[in-house]
Amino acid sequence: MKITAYYMILNEEDWIDLSIKSIYPVVDEIIIVEGATQYAKFMSNEKGLSIDRTEERINTINDCSDKIKYFQIGFVDTMIDLKNFCLQKVSEDTDYIIILSGDEIYSASELENLFSFARQTDFNIFSVNHYLFFKSPCELIHHSEPMVFKKIYKYFPDMEYKEKSCDIEISFGERKKPIHFSYCNLYHFSFVKSKMRLLMKELWYLNFLIDIKKDYFGYARYDEIKDLSLKEKIELILRTNILFQEEYKWGILSYEGEMPFKKEIFKRYEEIKNKEKEENIWDLILTTKKHQQEEFNK
Repeated sequence: MKITAYYMILNEEDWIDLSIKSIYPVVDEIIIVEGATQYAKFMSNEKGLSIDRTEERINTINDCSDKIKYFQIGFVDTMIDLKNFCLQKVSEDTDYIIILSGDEIYSASELENLFSFARQTDFNIFSVNHYLFFKSPCELIHHSEPMVFKKIYKYFPDMEYKEKSCDIEISFGERKKPIHFSYCNLYHFSFVKSKMRLLMKELWYLNFLIDIKKDYFGYARYDEIKDLSLKEKIELILRTNILFQEEYKWGILSYEGEMPFKKEIFKRYEEIKNKEKEENIWDLILTTKKHQQEEFNK
């Protein structure tokens, strides 16, 4: 059975290497696609690639089995382009694909159990338990129901992302056969990043919402955000978003359970906290204005 994992990344230096190391023993092929959409121009370089140490982190991986295929494709129109590029690079003899973000970590033994189970069944879509950490590896965002996400799919050559809102399962047609595999856990650190990267992520999303003429969650209506300057967008995010409210504790649970790479995770968390002391969000504004001017000059 051949297993392919793929990532779509931009500015993932905080966790990307640990994520790859966590799945490396289990998968046969790892496809990494790095690029920026139009909403992410402010957080990429002139080539549409990361402005942090993402590439450096990836290059630290000892790819002893020659599994990693790293594509830096730069600017694309939409996320659909990145997703379909990933699918196009999946080897035709692949049996299952696992879709990852650069801040997700698995237990290799649990993944092996899942694929062993998959080999004996005819299910096509697998969801797993989802631990979503908030600000530290000791805190979880609590939801009223257990969090599960579809992450692993039986591979079919005609798979394709078609709409902005669609998941890959849309292309399955009558072949949809989902199951929740409760013996595999995903450790997701999307909210355990430096404040600069959290801010970049929120700015990207705010730009996207403005483009599709939607409100910014419960924070502001579309007509209040559509004409904001970059400085005003940043001030809105810092003022309203829970990710930047130090006193926010509602719905947060303490976590003392086990996790893979626990020692490395806490070491990286300390690195992130130390890095925050050196970051200045207003540097982001200056960088953005420079990029915008360069685009105007072209």
